[in-house]
Amino acid sequence: MPDPDNERRPLPPVEFLNSIENKNQRTRYAVLLERLEPLAKLIGTIYPAPDGLLDQCLMVDARASTIKHSPATPQPFGKFSIAKMGVMWAYAHELFHFLRRHTLVEKHFGNEVSTKHALEYDADLCSVASLYRYVQSQNPTCNPLLLKRVVLMNLYWTLRMMIDGTTVNDFGGSQTHPYVAARLTDAVGKLAMLNDTQTPDPNFENPTTHLHCGKLMNILMPLELAYVKASENSQSGGVEFSIVAEFAQANMELRFTHHRHKRWDEISPLIEKFAKLPRSMVDNEKTIALVGDNFSLPPYRN
Repeated sequence: MPDPDNERRPLPPVEFLNSIENKNQRTRYAVLLERLEPLAKLIGTIYPAPDGLLDQCLMVDARASTIKHSPATPQPFGKFSIAKMGVMWAYAHELFHFLRRHTLVEKHFGNEVSTKHALEYDADLCSVASLYRYVQSQNPTCNPLLLKRVVLMNLYWTLRMMIDGTTVNDFGGSQTHPYVAARLTDAVGKLAMLNDTQTPDPNFENPTTHLHCGKLMNILMPLELAYVKASENSQSGGVEFSIVAEFAQANMELRFTHHRHKRWDEISPLIEKFAKLPRSMVDNEKTIALVGDNFSLPPYRN
């Protein structure tokens, strides 16, 4: 994963838009990027989006608008709300790779598949949380569960269309990223535990978290059913099936997510340490190794 600090300079959306000569394209992109500056302020930095990302999010928005589903996807940010949510999520995901110094963590722990998956997991959790907090900041008096539903119902389309480009039977994911259905499930879980208490609840033991998880799953399944029907995604004989449901069934004992979560538990102390240090303090191999050893080695025992 590239480190934006070393490969490109910060660029406000307005400067990025001014560099686009095609007026129609510039106008369409402006509609998507208008929410990025306040989101970036919430996170702490900003970088330009590639054209491909913006085009993909517009395509997702167009696809979602042709599929009838219940309950209907709300439009909290205007005509391109689904596209905007996709851009914001993708921006936040990449920014958290940078802000949480994932490249440096990988240098210390190595580039094994389990480590890469754990770092993607970390970026996903942070991006979903920042997206929810942004929507909440725009609607401070709104019911939290309703806002979580808004985030999920819009974010679903970006993640779901990514699944279509993956291999159905390869639920383990690629060499660099977890399977997308796993990432969609992780988004539901993260939203469920984002309560005002700020207390992590990964096992959904808190009554509020448990309730929210069930409610959000009840939102996810109608969306998935509608997508499958509209996509004519069926087995021989016309029996409809859902890749998301197939993954959930295959993952009943967490065999596809256990190693990613376990690895994240192991490296998250170092991620937190790097994220809090000034960049000048973690810019060489010696410092990386020193900080990493302090956080990854077991305590000395006589």
